Formats: sequence, C-alpha cells, structure tokens
Amino acid sequence: MHSMVALRRKCYLGLLLAGGIAGTCEQGWAGQLFLFNFFLGIILVGMAAFLGGLCGFIVKNAARCAAKRPIYTGQNNDGMLVGGLLGALIGILLGSVLGMGLRSAMGGGIGAYFGAMLGAMLDEFVGPIMEMLFQTEADPAGLLRMDPLPADGDLRDDDVRDREMDLGRMARREEDRLIEERLLANRTERNLAQDPRL
Repeated sequence: MHSMVALRRKCYLGLLLAGGIAGTCEQGWAGQLFLFNFFLGIILVGMAAFLGGLCGFIVKNAARCAAKRPIYTGQNNDGMLVGGLLGALIGILLGSVLGMGLRSAMGGGIGAYFGAMLGAMLDEFVGPIMEMLFQTEADPAGLLRMDPLPADGDLRDDDVRDREMDLGRMARREEDRLIEERLLANRTERNLAQDPRL
C-alpha cells in the first residue's frame, strides 16, 4: 500500500514539476532570466489538470445518469493524476515539436486538461491496474489475493466494504474462539489422562 501512496505522490509532484519545467523553458527561450514563469507553469498545469479531472467526472456521471446507472464516486482519482501527468508531458512535447516553444506552459496546461479529463473518465480501471502492477512487483508468485471488481465495473461503496470487513473480523473471532475451545478440550483430556485421581 505504501508503494501506491508513493506512486500517487510522484504523479502529483511530477505533474507540478512538468508545469514548472515548461514555464522555465518558455522563459529561457524568451531570453528572460527570472524564474517567475516556473511558478506560473506550476499553477497553470495544476489548475488545468484539476479542471480537466472535474469536467471528466461531470461528463462521466452525466452519461451514467442518462443510462440510468448509479453515480460513480472516485476512489483515489488515480486516473486523473496519471492522465494529467501524461497529458502535460505530451502537450509540452507537442508544443516544442510544433514550434510553439514560447507557449510550452500553455501546451502543458492543455495536455494536462485533456489527459486528466480522459483519465477521470477511465478512473475505475486505472486504480486496479496500478494495484496489479505493484502486486506483481511485491509478490511475483501471485500468492497475495486481490478482490475482483464487481461485474458492472463499479467500485464498492465504503459502507459495503466496511460491512464486509466487519463480517470478516467476526468470522476470524469465531474461528479463534473455536480453536481456543479445542485447545482447552485437549488440555483437559491430557490432564485427565495424566492424573488418575480425576
């Protein structure tokens, strides 16, 4: 789980750093020496990714409501982060290749917007894929079990997940109680066998 948190943090910081680098390159190509555009690039790309992710979730839920399906609530917004980062990098690259060097921060912002929007629409698929990648790294034999997604692709609600965890805890407590009763019965039988007076 720590590796997933670290990956989310790296994607977020990479998104902001991509905006900062785009702003710095833009300022360098303009022949300016100050780092003012570094911070403007961070703000531009970060806000563009946020707005793109928000629009992606709005469009996704509007389509789900029109199809009479339950509303999707983002779990960790992994799709938005990964899509925003990749979109920003592609936007900066395309802006540089197409000769828009003085607009690289704007290209990064546009790419971050559309990447985060697409990532938000595919959010329920990105998280499990990232978890499978980390599960494969940490457990190459596949010994760790991962819960499958429900058939309709919706992630389970927190209440349902909490209820399942409580049921699992209750089952484990019942197993522990049965084991303790068996151990107590074995001890009693051993004591009876060792002490003939009983």
